[in-house]
Amino acid sequence: MIPRQQLYKLFMVRWYWLKVQYKKIVDSQKEINFKSLDALGKAVSDKKNIVVLCSGPTAKKMTPSRENFYLVTNDAYKLVRDLDFLYYVHDGFFIRRFFANLPMCNNHDKTIFLFRKINKPHHSGFRHFLRNLHVLKGDNYLISDFETVLSHANENHHEFEKFFSDRDIHTKIQNSGIFLLLLGFYLAQTHNKNLKIYGLDLGLGGKVHFEKGGFVGVSITHDRVKVNTKLQLDKMYALMGDKIQNYSNFNANT
Repeated sequence: MIPRQQLYKLFMVRWYWLKVQYKKIVDSQKEINFKSLDALGKAVSDKKNIVVLCSGPTAKKMTPSRENFYLVTNDAYKLVRDLDFLYYVHDGFFIRRFFANLPMCNNHDKTIFLFRKINKPHHSGFRHFLRNLHVLKGDNYLISDFETVLSHANENHHEFEKFFSDRDIHTKIQNSGIFLLLLGFYLAQTHNKNLKIYGLDLGLGGKVHFEKGGFVGVSITHDRVKVNTKLQLDKMYALMGDKIQNYSNFNANT
């Protein structure tokens, strides 16, 4: 017998597909222009902190503030729905929900996508993205090394990878929270902001999301994920000093 949660997801995926088909008919002639990573400078210019808000339990430690620019994924946007945030999505179920429901809330006007050849699931994910991108709204940013004519995608990828190569930080990305961590570090360093991290728990403190639900898989909890993420965080701590605070259960420095 198929578990009830899996049946629900199968039903919702079909429902999301129908909603997207309708949107694609309505928006079939719309042209989508992706922005360069440099354009994010304007979004963060008047902010004091870049806040990485992952989906682990410690996300609820965060106190919302208008002096912060938030990087969120999946359902973490619910914690900052009235504030300035950049939304990231790539997971199979969540990206289907995203295309069907966007904007995720009234204040959702910025979204970023990452697709890399080195990540095997990204090959099919990028094809799905290309089939549905005409329903996008607001400001959109794409980082990708796939061959594409979409504006800024390849130059954003080159800039992103070079930034971390110059600092001897590897860019192994095994889940959405790790991408937010890297992006947060990139923005904080590039625009001279403080970096604060919440919800990057990697299964510590309970294998649940901040809403006490959902499925937390091995891409979050596996030991090799912890090893790789600790290497990234420790290098960031060394480079940023007291300008970085990690309030997560994993490898906190506060």
